[in-house]
Amino acid sequence: MTSAMPHRVQQSDAVHMSADTLAEEIIASYNGDHRAALKSVLADSLFFQSQLHTASCLLSKGMGRGWTPTFERIPVQEG
Repeated sequence: MTSAMPHRVQQSDAVHMSADTLAEEIIASYNGDHRAALKSVLADSLFFQSQLHTASCLLSKGMGRGWTPTFERIPVQEG
């Protein structure tokens, strides 16, 4: 049995949304199922971390003009 993929928020739209609005959009795309939404976000995060690691192994420092990726997010202070 196959399940329909939830509606994904487009990246171009997500850039202009507040964190609260984006969170609500993601949860709504899973019909209010918070657990499924969180699982999806975590899976995306792990995928992007692995892609960043792969890219960092393949790019020379010269190619990135000295830039190296950061694997830990710096928390944003809200308020």
